Amino acid sequence: MQPTQTRTTARLVLNGGLAVPLPDRACLVLGRATAGDPAIDVDLTPFGARHSGVSRRHARLHRTATGFAIEDLGSHNETYLNAERLAPGQRYPLAAGDHLILGAWRCTLQVEAQ
Repeated sequence: MQPTQTRTTARLVLNGGLAVPLPDRACLVLGRATAGDPAIDVDLTPFGARHSGVSRRHARLHRTATGFAIEDLGSHNETYLNAERLAPGQRYPLAAGDHLILGAWRCTLQVEAQ
């Protein structure tokens, strides 16, 4: 018998309760998409990202063996994890319920096992 693999679904939940689903991929670039820019996996523009100072390529989420990690991509307005500023280019482990700030755009990571 083969061991069962647990899959997880994840989303970024804004303060008002609106959820931004995250595609099931190994790495996801978060930011603001522009016309003809296929490099953004999760476009935060419809959720007020432009007015909140989110960069076009702001941060990258990585799926890891234990969950998720986040990496700031050298964004102009910085990325924060639970109120701690992240150094660009370094991965930081994430846990369900962690609070993220990209520029002034605030959300909470929600993860569910399937």
